[in-house]
Amino acid sequence: MTAAPEAATIRPAVEDDLDRLRELHTLARALPPTDAGIPSVESVDGVTVAAVDGRAVAFLVAEHSPGTHIVLTTIVVDPEHDGHGHEAALVGDVLRAADGTDVAERSAISMQVAFDASDLLQALFDQGFVGRRALEDLFGRGRHGLYCVYKSRYEYLHPDERYLLALTSWQAIHSLISQEHYAVTGAYVTGGRRVLEVSRFESEDAAALQSDESMAGITFAAGILAAITFVLGFSFTSNKFPDDIKVLLLGAALTATLALIIYANTSGELARIRSNAFVRNMRWGNVLSEYGGVLPFVVALEVTYARITQSWLAALITGVLTSLALLLYFRSDFCLARRFESSFWSHFLTGLIVIAPAAGSVVVRNSPISWPWTVAFSGTLIAAATIFLASRKPEGAGGRTGVRRWQIRR
Repeated sequence: MTAAPEAATIRPAVEDDLDRLRELHTLARALPPTDAGIPSVESVDGVTVAAVDGRAVAFLVAEHSPGTHIVLTTIVVDPEHDGHGHEAALVGDVLRAADGTDVAERSAISMQVAFDASDLLQALFDQGFVGRRALEDLFGRGRHGLYCVYKSRYEYLHPDERYLLALTSWQAIHSLISQEHYAVTGAYVTGGRRVLEVSRFESEDAAALQSDESMAGITFAAGILAAITFVLGFSFTSNKFPDDIKVLLLGAALTATLALIIYANTSGELARIRSNAFVRNMRWGNVLSEYGGVLPFVVALEVTYARITQSWLAALITGVLTSLALLLYFRSDFCLARRFESSFWSHFLTGLIVIAPAAGSVVVRNSPISWPWTVAFSGTLIAAATIFLASRKPEGAGGRTGVRRWQIRR
């Protein structure tokens, strides 16, 4: 039974910790166990500790191998503090420190673990690791191991091909994970027996998925551009459209055109150039099409209606309803901003965008000059887009470090 988590500070080890680390090396239960014993700690290089009330109760040793590899070699936990989640906290700290801007820049993180070390295995699986390969007799005759690696991509499990196999069924486990799409995804104790969960990941053609995504982007951007161009052309022939709204629509048309060009270039990148820039290109296309195309177009329509309608009440109601619709959108899972790591400024700018239609409907009816509102709204869109484009976190992965990278497709 797992004990309740206790508050621990995760920090790099310092020289003053060496005596305590050697004490833990002597007294504590080591994970993974090896017949050769746990290597003694002679240096604090690569060592991270979990400290409770200033005293180290667990530590992890990580080695940076040649290339972009990080190997977790040792995790030691004080027996008196076992079961409090310190293994997961230490591993999670390594993952956060190694996290790059995208998958291509992220280090490969791995650990060789005894297949009967259920607590450590489950801590790794909870942090997004899977057991990819069986290592026979790794820790001595009859003591097998698993080569666990951190999954950087999110994938789906086949719902009908998940197996709970007892540790005594080593040959069956070995046979399954020797196949391409199988991996160990869980370690449990059930019915008094230790078991491993072996699951099959669904096979997906990444190139085909990326091609479909880029084509969807092209279709979407083309549709938005067509709508903006139609309204913009109509505004040039009508004196009921304010000049600042015409400029806003013109900027939206130019930005949507740029997004369409980026989506088209992404298709060429997939087919011929192959510069591994798909994620970056799609980020630019998605942000520009939403913050430079959709949002200014929707708000411009509402403000124009508020300007030309004879009823101030209708203008106000329309503005408020548009703001409420934007609020619901930004709070939904469909919102582009939800794909990125949020901050105070991103929330603040989103709030300004939400109130822009209601504020605009009031300004254009009660002020002879609506340019200040248009400049402020345009600046807000540009600032929000800049934050998302400059974010180090990849689109779709912001804030998801340290969680399982798989799920069952609905």
